[in-house]
Amino acid sequence: MRSGPRHAGRGGPGPVGYAVLEYTFFEQGFLTLLTVAPCARRQGVATRLVTAVEAECATPKLFTSANVSNQPMQRLLLAAGWQPAGLVHGLDEGDPELFYLCPPEKRSRSSTLRTFPDTVIGKESRIRTPLGTL
Repeated sequence: MRSGPRHAGRGGPGPVGYAVLEYTFFEQGFLTLLTVAPCARRQGVATRLVTAVEAECATPKLFTSANVSNQPMQRLLLAAGWQPAGLVHGLDEGDPELFYLCPPEKRSRSSTLRTFPDTVIGKESRIRTPLGTL
């Protein structure tokens, strides 16, 4: 089992967001965890973390999933251009899991780094915001 990098968005006294990229889903990239502190939401932290994961993924395909009840994650993925890839019932009782695929054209490292030059790919993603460097 290979595990990819973790990306942390930092701000003020510590991390405000976290993303984990793994290669355990049919040996393809899978964004297994994305979380942003409530005080840092709606400020672009999750978008920047998703962009960092897109750029870092080393496999031809990159997937993630969200429960039907997780409307904020679904809006984030759709706004970022991810495409619905399937629906699985039975993982969480009464709350099916929606799977998403990142389109190949979003996976270019060079275009990502040009779009977000303050994002450093690696152990951490540092982003300048009005609240400071994340």
